[in-house]
Amino acid sequence: MSQLPSTDQEPTAADDVDYIFTTTYAMVAGLAIVVYDQLLSISSEVDLVWTRRSSTRKWLSKAVFYAMLRLFGILWSISHTLLNIGAPSSSEGSRKELTGAGLCEFDRCYRLYIVEEITIVTVTFLLQGMMSIRVWVLLGMQRSVYAFLLVGFVICQIVAVINLAMYFVAYRGATVLVDERVVQDCFARGALPSWAPWMIPLANGLLAFYELILCACAVYYLFTGNKKRGSQGFIMGGLVATLVRDNLLYFFL
Repeated sequence: MSQLPSTDQEPTAADDVDYIFTTTYAMVAGLAIVVYDQLLSISSEVDLVWTRRSSTRKWLSKAVFYAMLRLFGILWSISHTLLNIGAPSSSEGSRKELTGAGLCEFDRCYRLYIVEEITIVTVTFLLQGMMSIRVWVLLGMQRSVYAFLLVGFVICQIVAVINLAMYFVAYRGATVLVDERVVQDCFARGALPSWAPWMIPLANGLLAFYELILCACAVYYLFTGNKKRGSQGFIMGGLVATLVRDNLLYFFL
């Protein structure tokens, strides 16, 4: 279900279609890059996560963490696909008010929308947590770095959850259904609260700022970290390069 905030000027059908194509292509492109990068580093993941067992408890915690990253990402992809192919066709025009069966269809779309948004927030939470732990380890597991990253992480997630709840409440009522023959999507057009104009940029800005900090810390270590010699140094150097690369990739996505 795409999000369209309330405006004084009603968007045209062409605007709706352009919005659907743009967001869908962007999500598919981002997902393809993530999957491609995952395939490139699958051997390192198998060695570091699945086969290297220091203790049952530590291995289980790592396994659950990485499994959640994979499963929630797949769930997001499935729910987004269902949202884009599930709207019924209509020959009565490009936009119609929902009544009767249409309201039932919106209920289905709204439930899928909730699943999709929750999976996105969960994946973001897990990825930011993983990147934060990586940066903390790279910077020597200092107590001050730990406290700073923890406070920033908690603040970002609280604001993101509040922002998500705002959309859930605003889009709970009746909406409109878009069908342009070549594209079908459930559109939510609801009344956002008065504090939405500053809450939405705040939530997105905090996430971007925190990810920028993580990216900067990873780059800082890349240029200032001590270089070790020997085979162990070569292995650690490759691991650090992988961690920094993943941080940069995640930030730009």
